[in-house]
Amino acid sequence: MSDTAAPRLAALDGLRGWAALLVVVFHMSWELFGTVFPSFHVPLLAGLLNGDLTVSIFFALSGYVLTRHRWGRNDNPNIISTLLRRYLRLELPILASVAVVLVLMLLGLNFAAPIGQLIDRVQWLETFTVVQPDVDTAIRFATVDVFKFVRLNEYNPFLWTMTIELWGSVIVLAASQWPFVQRLAIIGLFAGGYYLGKFNPVGACLPAGAMLAMLESWGLFFTAPPGRRGGLIFLGIFIAAIGLATWFHLAGFSPWATAPLGLVLVIAALRSPQLQAVLATPASRWLGHISFPLYLMQFPVLLSLVSWLIITAAAHSALTPLTAMGIAIVGVVASVAAAWAFLPIERFTLRLIRRRATQPQP
Repeated sequence: MSDTAAPRLAALDGLRGWAALLVVVFHMSWELFGTVFPSFHVPLLAGLLNGDLTVSIFFALSGYVLTRHRWGRNDNPNIISTLLRRYLRLELPILASVAVVLVLMLLGLNFAAPIGQLIDRVQWLETFTVVQPDVDTAIRFATVDVFKFVRLNEYNPFLWTMTIELWGSVIVLAASQWPFVQRLAIIGLFAGGYYLGKFNPVGACLPAGAMLAMLESWGLFFTAPPGRRGGLIFLGIFIAAIGLATWFHLAGFSPWATAPLGLVLVIAALRSPQLQAVLATPASRWLGHISFPLYLMQFPVLLSLVSWLIITAAAHSALTPLTAMGIAIVGVVASVAAAWAFLPIERFTLRLIRRRATQPQP
């Protein structure tokens, strides 16, 4: 790995980590309490607490990272083996997180639906866990249904992103597999972006991230290392993109307007040494390390601990903006702790797919 590549990749890990943390903060505060307590809709935070923006960052990063080492190579691993590893990379942590949700439901620790009336979020919360829990439906959801474009949000509604993550991965991995078809594959990336965007506008960011890696590999985009002045310019672009996302969120713009900003933030992170210095700090990289577990484990925490705290506060006539803020903070901290506890499963998954990657190909 080159000297310039290392901080760039560390910065992308940090960007992914902060995006994951902001998704959790968004769900635990803006999304959960913003209707009953409008003070949670803080205008200055509308850009950072914007689910469309943070998820678009995830997808742009996935497309870029999956493609950057593969485009233009003649020695890519067998495509079937590559796709199997990608499925396992997503599936094993998903299966474990769904098992946690199933256990909570079987133990009667699902308090999400009852709090709908208390915080005026019935329509959102009643969609959580809409089936009677059992092992068979949980396994089917975790292995198959979670990747369908049309499905019920049975065991974790936040996992709608996995549909885009899996099928977007199939598109970009296939497009980057064989050098002799890669120029034609651009059409496939555009088509894939269109159809994923029809499912959800932020889905178009995954093929867009792959195209960014493609342009870099062809020497058509950002060929020279970023300098100090250029880095400051891209730092300004990063800040401006968040400001624009703030305006879009407050004005109720379509996700189609916000989604491209996720790609802009990724480009800025790639081109600004000043931004990389922040995103590559140990704290940022640790957040990147737990980003997928954090995304997976926020729902079990919301389903059980956070919802129970809301019910308890309401029973004592103590559900106020101040106590709601305390509950939101507890929810974020508990989600980070749950993600840390989930790390052995994450490490096992990564070891497994790396071992398969080093096996001789047929």
